[in-house]
Amino acid sequence: MTKSTFRFSAFVLIASTLSLVAALAQAGSAASHTSNRFPYLFNNFPWWTDAALRIELKKRVPGLGDELKTGSPAESRVREVLTQLLKQKGIRAEVMTEEPSVNLLSAPRDANAPPTSILFSVLAPPHILVQQVAIENSPSETLDQMNQIASRLQGQPYSETSLWMYKEEMKEALQAKGYLASAVALRPESPKQQQGQYLVPITATITPGGKYYIAAITADGGPLLKGRDLSPYIGSKPGDLATSNPFGIKLIGSLRSMYWSAGYPDVEIQAQPVLDTARALASYHLTVVPGPLYRLRSLKVEGLSDTQQVQARSLLGLKAGDIYNAYAVAMLDHKLSNSPLDGYDLTFSPIEDKRNHVVDLTLSFHKR
Repeated sequence: MTKSTFRFSAFVLIASTLSLVAALAQAGSAASHTSNRFPYLFNNFPWWTDAALRIELKKRVPGLGDELKTGSPAESRVREVLTQLLKQKGIRAEVMTEEPSVNLLSAPRDANAPPTSILFSVLAPPHILVQQVAIENSPSETLDQMNQIASRLQGQPYSETSLWMYKEEMKEALQAKGYLASAVALRPESPKQQQGQYLVPITATITPGGKYYIAAITADGGPLLKGRDLSPYIGSKPGDLATSNPFGIKLIGSLRSMYWSAGYPDVEIQAQPVLDTARALASYHLTVVPGPLYRLRSLKVEGLSDTQQVQARSLLGLKAGDIYNAYAVAMLDHKLSNSPLDGYDLTFSPIEDKRNHVVDLTLSFHKR
């Protein structure tokens, strides 16, 4: 038996406001890079593979490894060498360096995304675009969806560091049809120059594997639902096609909002299937890991008069010292339309203090 490594796409299909507050509430969770050294990546250099470009750079930059220090002479030298390499191919363009920001370092990251890195990019001109995406070996039942994903990528600025998102979307389409052990590879081909642009063909090679069916499916709602039988709320049963979320969006969303409301913004809902590859069967067990209980340490309201600030705090229903309710924060925007604050847009920034398990919340209002 092996554990599948795919992630549940339906977990991120909860209402967009809830997804936003989850991401914001986890700010500060990533480890900081105190040395200011990072890996480096190449965003849009389709004339070389990543490996070939690193070989060329290491020939020309003495002592260059696979990490760079931000703002260092070595970083500047890499940018100069990349500009020279482009010039040798007859391409006159500037190379830009994008360094990780403090916000990026503290934000949660998708496990499949590229690591936090120093990013080198070719600035226009020239324009480097995706020409087309050829789909290879897709099951017929997913081909329409694959072509839809490919069509959205076609004509977009070529960005190798963004291709993973399309790749994951293709994998999720396959998993939704039972292909839980599927794999997707996106391979850029040599760019073609055309009317001042460089067009990059991409080939998407699909390895679907077999279709899986459910052998067993159970759920444990965690400490807030200790001993509660959740089987009536599970969307699938043994014998059904195994998909990316056999539990259903309603159950996942309800569990997450319940824990957010109770002061657990770091709650994790885990439900990775165990795959029996020999028999193409999947066994699921959903568990809830609540994480620590958080309280609201401070609340700051921006963009409103003193009277309006009182109204905003009343609508939120939270004050310093209360258990932090991430769901109430996410839903505050919906309350504005039927309140004296109708006509304002809202952004919010909850910052967690992981050591003390408290949240500093800023509400920023803007006249629509």
